[in-house]
Amino acid sequence: MINKRNKTSFKKGFTLLEVMVALAVLSFSLISLLSAHNQAIHMGAESIKITRAVTLAREEMERIFITTLPTVGEPITHKREDYPEFEWKTYVDKTPIRETFKVAIAVYKISDQEGSNVFTLKAYLTK
Repeated sequence: MINKRNKTSFKKGFTLLEVMVALAVLSFSLISLLSAHNQAIHMGAESIKITRAVTLAREEMERIFITTLPTVGEPITHKREDYPEFEWKTYVDKTPIRETFKVAIAVYKISDQEGSNVFTLKAYLTK
């Protein structure tokens, strides 16, 4: 019995198809990474906006605690120079408990056309 061995030749390098597949995989990976990075930047900006709205609402609630209570009834719209991107409304309602009022501060972003509420802070105050 004669044992014939096939001689295999080893090619060095990659075929064109292998290079194209590798580039396709790399491009899909980069696209998904860039999309995630873009979303992270957007979420960072949104968190800064919410943090500023919360700070504004807390400052205004502290001002109400220290000064007099606004009148009950119609909401009052306010603006401040140090928060030019926001406006807020102060709502004061009576509660069933004597001399206790529900105070709500709703903060809005001025540039939003739909007027969506960014943050609302509620507290109960007694006279």
